[in-house]
Amino acid sequence: YKNIDIDVSDSRNIILYLPQGPKVRLADYKLNEKVAKLKLVLQDIKKKNINPEFIDLRFDKAILIPRRR
Repeated sequence: YKNIDIDVSDSRNIILYLPQGPKVRLADYKLNEKVAKLKLVLQDIKKKNINPEFIDLRFDKAILIPRRR
């Protein structure tokens, strides 16, 4: 993804807005690890053809939150 918008208004809840993709919630620590994890998650959801509304990376395991119908 290019041209990602980042909301850092709340340093404990950083959000990445991917163009035509999910919003990604990050914790405020270990940002490099979170970005590496995000790359793997994005590859996986593309391979599985999943289009979540949110990807939550604040915890050990990534949480995918589906889009509302």
